[in-house]
Amino acid sequence: MGGLLCRKRYIDDKFALAKNKIDAVVNLGAGFDTRLFRRPGLSGLSAWEIDQHKNIEAKKWRLRRALGVLPANVKLVPVDFDRDNLGEILDSQGYVACNRIFFVWEAVTQYLTEQSVRATFDWMAKAAPGSRLAFTYVRKGFLTGENLYGWETGYKRFVESRIWLFGMEPEDCPAFLEGYGWRIIEDVGYDQLVNRYIDPGRRKLTFTPVERMLYAEKI
Repeated sequence: MGGLLCRKRYIDDKFALAKNKIDAVVNLGAGFDTRLFRRPGLSGLSAWEIDQHKNIEAKKWRLRRALGVLPANVKLVPVDFDRDNLGEILDSQGYVACNRIFFVWEAVTQYLTEQSVRATFDWMAKAAPGSRLAFTYVRKGFLTGENLYGWETGYKRFVESRIWLFGMEPEDCPAFLEGYGWRIIEDVGYDQLVNRYIDPGRRKLTFTPVERMLYAEKI
C-alpha cells in the first residue's frame, strides 16, 4: 500500500511541476486512475487514457455515474499493447505528436512483453522535445529469480504464473532510454519515496523494493 500511495503522489508532484511546460497528457494503461479528473490545472489540457476495452467501458460507466458526463478534454481509448498499433489508433483520436506530452505509464510495463514495451518506446520516441515520462518498472533480477527481495509469495504469484514478463535494472535504464531519445531525471526506489511522503506523517505502511519509479525528459 505504501508503494501505491507513493507512486501516485510522486506522479502528481511531477505533474504540478511540469503543468506549464506540457501541452497534453497520455495515460498508458490508465485503469481506474482518477488523476485527470481530480488534479487542478489538467481540465484545460487535451488528454488520452489508454487501456483494454473492458477497462475503458467500465471506467466510462463509472465516470458518467460520478460526473454526469465524460469530460470533453479526455478521450478514453481502447488499446491492446500486445496487438494494436498504438500510434495509428491515437492519431485517429486527434493525438498530435508535435505537442509536448506528459506520458504516464504506471504499473503496466511488467505485464507486457519486451517487444510491446519497445514498440511503445518507439512510438514515444517521436514525441516533442520537452515531453515528460513517468513510469514504473519491476527489477529484472526479481523476474529471473536472482533476487526475490524477501517476497517469495509475490514471485510465485506474478512470475511463476507468467503474469509479470518484463523487467529492468537501474544501471541499464540510462542507455535503454537514451536509445529512444529520453534523458532520466530521477530513478527512485519506494524506500526513498516512503522517506519523502510517508515517514513525515509517522505512518507505517509497507512497500516493495521490487518496483521502482522513473521520471524522464525527451531530448
